[in-house]
This record gives sequence, structure tokens and C-alpha cells, in this order.
Amino acid sequence: PWDHDGHGTFVSGLIAATWNNDAGIAGINPEAQIMVLKALNSFGHSRASYVAEAIAYAADNGARVINLSVGGPEITTVQRKAVEYAASKGVLIVVAAGNEGRELEGFGIAAMPQVLTVGASDRDDDRAGFSNFGPEIDIVSPGVDIV
Repeated sequence: PWDHDGHGTFVSGLIAATWNNDAGIAGINPEAQIMVLKALNSFGHSRASYVAEAIAYAADNGARVINLSVGGPEITTVQRKAVEYAASKGVLIVVAAGNEGRELEGFGIAAMPQVLTVGASDRDDDRAGFSNFGPEIDIVSPGVDIV
């Protein structure tokens, strides 16, 4: 699948870029294998069923970690069931907290207890102003001025 937005390619590079590549970036796990699945269109929009299908497909085809840099305030039954299904298979599901600068309580997949929810920090190691927040956040990582 072609990444028309570039976000998936960027995230994949953060995860799996090789070290000492003379490109100025090193992924957190250069030995990682990436299963490329596309559930969004060129404008970053999707249907809940497409996201759920990608989650289930990944879980059924050997994924040990699923990264979801997508989401929103709503969650459908099919998305909830897909996350629960993947988690029941021992898959770690990592979800972006979101960029609305709001409390996460009841906020889509990011608020589910089966996922690892990641918020964003700024250059001073404080919560980035755009990052969603709340007790559902499991970890934060740099989210401002990332090369």
C-alpha cells in the first residue's frame, strides 16, 4: 500500500530504521519486521470496520505489536471487539493518545484498558499542548520537533 500521507512511513522509520545508516536516524528496533497494513485513505479518513479488519488481520498473521497512530473520540463495537481479540492473542496494541489536547476519559480506542496509550511531550519534557491527557496515558514520548 502506498502511504499518501507519509505518517505511516515516518512511524515505521522511527520504529525500524537501521542504525549507522548515514541518514541521521536510528530506529528503536532495527531488527523489527514491519507488516504494512493500510486502513485509511489518502486524507487520513477511514471506516471503523477497516481499522478493525486491519487489527484482526495483524493478530491472525503473527503481529506481536500493533501500532495505531489513528483514532478519535468514538469507538464502535467492531473496533472494541477487534482490540479485545488481538489482546486475547497476546498482541501488544500501542495507541496514540490523540492530538486534541483533551481529557481521554471515554476517548475511543486510546481509553481502552487493553492498549498501551502514548501521549506526547515537548522539548522541556512537559506534556505537549496538543497531546490528550489523563490516567489512561501509560507513557509519553517526544512529540515536538521530531526530525
